[in-house]
Amino acid sequence: MTSRLNPYLSFRDNARAAMEHYQRVFGGDLRMNTFGEFGNPDPQVADLIMHAQLETDQGSR
Repeated sequence: MTSRLNPYLSFRDNARAAMEHYQRVFGGDLRMNTFGEFGNPDPQVADLIMHAQLETDQGSR
């Protein structure tokens, strides 16, 4: 039986470090988008992560 876990986690100011940690632990393909990429020009938040997605096939064995 295949199952999919799709949690939505929220990290204030450290999402990049958290997601990079999860990638080291679980492996897989990590994609991250910043607030700046979604149109927010504010330099205080432009480089912060707005959305990240980690895909791995570990559970499909």
